[in-house]
Amino acid sequence: MTAIWGRRAHDAGGSTFGEVLATIAGQGFRSLQLAPTKSLGFTHEMLSPDFAADLRAELDSAGLRVAILGSYFDLNARGAAGEAVLTRYFDHLQLADWGGFPVIGTETGKIAADAPDFEEAFAAVVHNLGVILEAAEKLGIVVAVEPVFGHTIHDAAQMERLLAHYPTPHLRVIFDPVNLLDPAEEADRAEMWQDFVDRLSDRFAAVHVKDYRIDDGVKIDLPAGTGRMEYGFLEVLARSQPQLDFLIEAAPDEHIPAIRELFAF
Repeated sequence: MTAIWGRRAHDAGGSTFGEVLATIAGQGFRSLQLAPTKSLGFTHEMLSPDFAADLRAELDSAGLRVAILGSYFDLNARGAAGEAVLTRYFDHLQLADWGGFPVIGTETGKIAADAPDFEEAFAAVVHNLGVILEAAEKLGIVVAVEPVFGHTIHDAAQMERLLAHYPTPHLRVIFDPVNLLDPAEEADRAEMWQDFVDRLSDRFAAVHVKDYRIDDGVKIDLPAGTGRMEYGFLEVLARSQPQLDFLIEAAPDEHIPAIRELFAF
């Protein structure tokens, strides 16, 4: 399967960040998704040009590129919580600018689609994203939103609705098929995934690759190739968009050889 293959950094083994990068590079990956708060304990007090330069130097030395700089804070936060969330996004945007990381990725916060305050949550996402995009555009950085079942932006329709508010090339989409899946509607998964690709693939920034099972109505993330997932539609997507990063998630190191064999990379 021809694609640019990467891995989520905080899934890889290593007692130091340098060892984590060595693990990922040694497994044949070319890129990664880096969540600084998880992999580096990143805080506002750590932010500086020197910190960003040192981080970039470690990545360059390992021969790895950051496909997505993870900034996973709830975009639907309101009031004082919303202001605190925006501060975290600004920190990540500045780190992205100083480190030369062109895409930050995020989700939009949990809420049921039928919740009475859903539209209020959606309005908060629109507002907060607008503030973030204004800063991102000035820095030349892309913001990629990941739709997730049970979150404010949870399907193709809601993602299109959000894109209509901000028709800018600086807003793109992270495609995570497993995260999109409503476990109660698993029977329709193939049609749902293909519809998402048909409607939004021209805005994809990256694809997350993992597997799943459903236990008593609850979806459980698994390493690719160990659950119920079928990957034929992703192979078609990889052939049509070979520039996309396909990022392995939810896979400990011992699963990587089998995953490499599964996708022939």
